[in-house]
Amino acid sequence: MYDKGLIRACENSGCGWKCCSFGSDGHIVILPHEFAGHEQEISHLQIIDNDYFGGKKVKCIAKNCKSCDNGYKPIMCRTYPLWIKSVNKGFVFRSGKCPLKNEQLTKHKEFVLGIFENYRRKLLPQTDIDVFLSKAWIDRYDPLFPTDIGSIECKMEIKTLSMSDISEIEAMEQTMLSNPETCFASEPQDITKCLQSGCSYGLLLDGSLVAYSLAYFTEYGTAYVDKCFVCSGYRGNGFQYLLLNANIAKLVSNGAQEIFAMTSPKNEASIKSFTNVGFSFKRDTKYKGAERIILSYESNHIY
Repeated sequence: MYDKGLIRACENSGCGWKCCSFGSDGHIVILPHEFAGHEQEISHLQIIDNDYFGGKKVKCIAKNCKSCDNGYKPIMCRTYPLWIKSVNKGFVFRSGKCPLKNEQLTKHKEFVLGIFENYRRKLLPQTDIDVFLSKAWIDRYDPLFPTDIGSIECKMEIKTLSMSDISEIEAMEQTMLSNPETCFASEPQDITKCLQSGCSYGLLLDGSLVAYSLAYFTEYGTAYVDKCFVCSGYRGNGFQYLLLNANIAKLVSNGAQEIFAMTSPKNEASIKSFTNVGFSFKRDTKYKGAERIILSYESNHIY
């Protein structure tokens, strides 16, 4: 691996450094203050959004994409095919376009985590890069597996839920959601609607379902996260964060302009997870006689 983020395995992958052309086809995300203080040329980076949650979106117009015309190589390009969704929690995502296998990216993962950690320290306390990373839209990236839970390495998988999962979901709802002060069990018809939508996800550790999120969208540009639940023994690992990001990505790709969620004002962990992925307080309400708050995520800024 070279200091600019090139991976030695790329030399024999046969892809011809194709990833270096992606920035000319779509967009590159520039982190907040990333352009500040550098001395290299940036004329090959055409700005298409000058205030993207405090960062920027650019299009690469370099004649030689691999060398960036000997100008500045953005962090997103140096870290490809990996991206960090949370520096603090070490959430690493990878692009599905890259042909390299996960085991070929082990050293690159360390390199990427180091870049983002150093950058985070540089910006604190004025800017928390995790806030930006939770909102920045990075298309076609999925969590990098495996992951560490405590001191045990587990095979983690996030899968799209379907009607074949309904019995397991309903059983978990009935046995684990008995306290309406924090979370109601979802109605059977709502579970069915969410599972049929293709926008609901389950998180499995070594093949066992330990967390899930239920969501659906409407033809009117609105969408709803009905539930984001993590089994008690697995909380505190950021699983809600991963699932909600998956929900948002899918719902927005289906045309949702605003996503709504409801939670208990006493459920501080869920409120924090929703806030971390970009939801904001909308209003207070009551549901089945219990106090609730409505949260919303507006997606029209993404495009």
